[in-house]
Amino acid sequence: AGYDAKVLKATDAEALTFWLAQHGYEIRPTLIQWLKPYVDKGWIVNAFKIARDPNTSAGVAIGSTAVRMSFATETPMFPYREPDDMRDSKTKRLLRLFVIGDRKVAGKLAGSAEWPGKLAWAGKLTSENGKTLAPLLKIPNYVPAEGTWLTEFEDHSSPRLGDSDLTFVAHADQTPVARPTNIVYTSRSDASGKAGFVLLALSFAGFYLIQRFRFMPKRARA
Repeated sequence: AGYDAKVLKATDAEALTFWLAQHGYEIRPTLIQWLKPYVDKGWIVNAFKIARDPNTSAGVAIGSTAVRMSFATETPMFPYREPDDMRDSKTKRLLRLFVIGDRKVAGKLAGSAEWPGKLAWAGKLTSENGKTLAPLLKIPNYVPAEGTWLTEFEDHSSPRLGDSDLTFVAHADQTPVARPTNIVYTSRSDASGKAGFVLLALSFAGFYLIQRFRFMPKRARA
């Protein structure tokens, strides 16, 4: 995906960061603190560098794409924790998460903290939706079946509650959720100078274009 990747496992966070520093990775004290819970749990660590062109040694970041990381887990989860020095309250970020499963889900953080992520959309996929989605997922031999749930979340929090990971559990309310329709008005004129307006009705599943024109006499110029 445009990266050089190393798959690592360690029993000591400081030893792991020492290895990373020796091999040209950026290491900070906060990174050791961030890695420690994962190392203590025996997690596999994937370290990435932007791949370089073997002929020019130049970075090829322009060609990098998303990376799929698969692992077995008893509870669906997302590694939400972040190093302390990356939790900048001045940086506005949108984290959008999509969860595919056999039911609508809710996100939970460990401990008493409430995850600020909001449920944006939830519904069952049709067979056609599943076929369209399958190439984007890039999961070998997997096509979402009819009735598979897709749940979408949006997290606008800044800074994020990045001191624990995010898990997903069955939502208490299994009712589908749709995005509200957004109506945007924009003016236009036809070739004769007559004014009108266009009404755009936007929804999550796609957009619907409704055109309504109201023609008015062209004003005489002084």
